[in-house]
Amino acid sequence: MLACALVAGTAGCSADDADDVPPTRGDIAAMLVRHAAAVRAHDAPAFLADVAGDAFGRRQRSAFAGIAAVPLSRWSYALGPPVAAEAQRAVRARRGGGAVVVRVTLRYAVRGVDAVATSRDLWWTVVRRDGRAVVVADTDLADDGGRSWRGPWDFGALRVLRGAGVVVLAHPRDVTLARTVLADAARAVPVVTGVVGRGWARAVAVIVPASAAERAAALGAAASSGAEVGAVATSDGQDVLTGRPYGQRVVVVPDELRRLTPTATRLVLQHEITHLATATWTTDATPRWLVEGFADYVGYLGNERPVAAAAAELRALVRRSGVPRTLPTAADFDTAATNATAYQLSWLACRSVAQRHGRVALVRLYRAVAAAGTSGNSSDEAVAIALRQVLHETPARFTAAVRAAVAEQLA
Repeated sequence: MLACALVAGTAGCSADDADDVPPTRGDIAAMLVRHAAAVRAHDAPAFLADVAGDAFGRRQRSAFAGIAAVPLSRWSYALGPPVAAEAQRAVRARRGGGAVVVRVTLRYAVRGVDAVATSRDLWWTVVRRDGRAVVVADTDLADDGGRSWRGPWDFGALRVLRGAGVVVLAHPRDVTLARTVLADAARAVPVVTGVVGRGWARAVAVIVPASAAERAAALGAAASSGAEVGAVATSDGQDVLTGRPYGQRVVVVPDELRRLTPTATRLVLQHEITHLATATWTTDATPRWLVEGFADYVGYLGNERPVAAAAAELRALVRRSGVPRTLPTAADFDTAATNATAYQLSWLACRSVAQRHGRVALVRLYRAVAAAGTSGNSSDEAVAIALRQVLHETPARFTAAVRAAVAEQLA
């Protein structure tokens, strides 16, 4: 319906006049419904009918081709609260009086991977074209805190590979690497399940980004993690009702992964998938040495190396200055000089639990720390409670046992 004005007693309107009238929230909400329906129906003409502008249109055409290749169980848009008037004025000064900038929440789920849909924010500039609300830009507020999320499909042609419990999103130049990742991740999923049980998705989506910008978009605040080890596990959040994590992904670093041996590649992927599988067990009280040591313990299953080789840096430290007297702190993992030995000592600590008490006891210890942490205990208190409940040991006795195992293996 065209918006018309009564001027000098004469009623009149045209499509051009209507295009100067900002679309209403009702217009925009209706556009979001049909836009999402076009994605779900793989209807490119309908999808592209909701966008305008040469450069933006080209980007959206490419993005749609990528989205259409992804197996989706959900794709929807929700209109957010009105954007501040100051931001609206700035956009209208640039785009004309008929432009409206809106915050849109995209909710999507990858079929077979995401039990709970994840959500991401988009900031769209919407105008009328021939009386229809259409999107003309998604970057107008990028410099003012309104940066639209970019999915893998926004970074060029997308290749989607699927296997047993694994979906890999990559780009043409990385297809060979993506096939390796697919095979290794598919092998890792049942290994991880064999340790932690069936209470997780038992499926994983892996992103093989083509650039640092795509990696940053996939990881957000965690973008600095994993740059030197080949991959990092990430999650968008945790559902407040079910406690289930959502938006879980493994994001690889192609150049780093290519430098690794086949065994090391399998280890890295199995380690990161373990983080996804144990996300609901991990709390702020779970010490970093347990989080990383457990993931390395599972990562090495089927990818065994001699301890002296796998813990070469720790072995050198032991020979130089003796076995460390304490378990690693969080700072040890974040410091270049101590990062390698922190991981290795943590791995051997968890390995010693499994050797002395059995693998089931190691899993129970991890879960017991989380349970104690949710009761308001500090990390040290949670660990002490869990050690007493599961291993019947004090922290001092546990540390002594770990030090003895390290000395036996590396001294």
